[in-house]
Amino acid sequence: MDILFTLLVLLADIPAGFYDTYCSKETVDSVYAECMAEAKAEYDQDAEVAASYYMADWAYNVSLLDLSDYFITDALEADTGDQVLRADCLSMASALARLRGDLAGAIQYAEECLEIDRASGNQENISSSLNNIAGLYLTYGDPETSLKYIDEAIEVEEPLGRSAYLAVRYGVASEIYLKLGELPSALE
Repeated sequence: MDILFTLLVLLADIPAGFYDTYCSKETVDSVYAECMAEAKAEYDQDAEVAASYYMADWAYNVSLLDLSDYFITDALEADTGDQVLRADCLSMASALARLRGDLAGAIQYAEECLEIDRASGNQENISSSLNNIAGLYLTYGDPETSLKYIDEAIEVEEPLGRSAYLAVRYGVASEIYLKLGELPSALE
C-alpha cells in the first residue's frame, strides 16, 4: 500500500480535538511523516508501531497529552515482535498514566516494562525500570514497597559504573528513607 495513502488514512482517524488546540493538523502531519521515515529506517516490519511510539513521545514532550495517549494506545494495541520497542511503549504509557494521576495504572505499565527488561537481561534498562517503579510507589504512598525496588535498582546500577545514574538512585533512596522517618539512613 502506498505510504502516503496509509498516512492519510491514519491521520484521518485522529480526532481534531487531540491537536487543534495547540497546533495545526499540518504540524501533526509533518511530525508524523518524520516519525514514520525514522521508524522505517530503524524498524522495518514494526515501523508503524515505532512511528506511533515516536508520535506519542513527541506529543508528550509538547504537552499534547490526549494526542500522546492516542498514539501510545495505538502502539500498545499493535502486535510487535520487538520487545524493546514494546518496553519503550509501556514506559511511555506509564509516564502518561502518572501525569494523569492514575498511579495504579502507571505502576502496572512500569511493572510490565520491567518484566520485558528482565527477560532481555539489559541491566541499564532494568535499573531504570526499578527506579521508575520505586518513584511511583513512593508517590502512591507505599514507601516500604518503594524501598524494595530502589534497593534492587542500586544493586543493579553499582556494577554498571554510571555515577550520575547511581546518584539518582541514591537520591530516591534518601527520599524514601525520609518518608519512612529514618533520618540517619536518609543522610547516608
